[in-house]
Amino acid sequence: MHCLPHLRFLELVFSPYIPQGWPQRGHHAVLDWDATVEWIRGKVDAPALTIRVIMADFGDDSCVGRQVLTERQGRIILDAYGLIMHPLKPLAAVDGLAGFYAHAAFPWRWTRKTFLPMLGEAPGEYWRWLAEKGQELKEGFEKDVRGGKVHSRTEPSESLWRRWSDI
Repeated sequence: MHCLPHLRFLELVFSPYIPQGWPQRGHHAVLDWDATVEWIRGKVDAPALTIRVIMADFGDDSCVGRQVLTERQGRIILDAYGLIMHPLKPLAAVDGLAGFYAHAAFPWRWTRKTFLPMLGEAPGEYWRWLAEKGQELKEGFEKDVRGGKVHSRTEPSESLWRRWSDI
């Protein structure tokens, strides 16, 4: 425990799930996460700590359930992202993290309705559109966790593991 105040960068990666696999409000995993974040408050030097949260995506369209993801199921995934981000708000807004960055997979990336028409007609357009959707999620979560405060620092470079994987 005496090492916690010396942490300067923490990258938390949450694996991809299908909507039925995400823990919802009140689930013991969500309660555990809330308690863990609350526990580290006061034990870390928040003004010196940068946190990056990554909601990983599947590497391709072979994931069962994601090709036919409905609007409601996608919202379940987005709500689950919010449950993960929410406990970080006091750490960022009150304790004052040095930096907070978020990367969240766009839930409907692999749906047939989204993926096939756009990829078939204009692959470049699809990837640009997808990058825009990812940027919207990123900015929204970062703004929400930081309490609307603008971030003036440059985000640390991508981790090696992330450069080697396709998430």
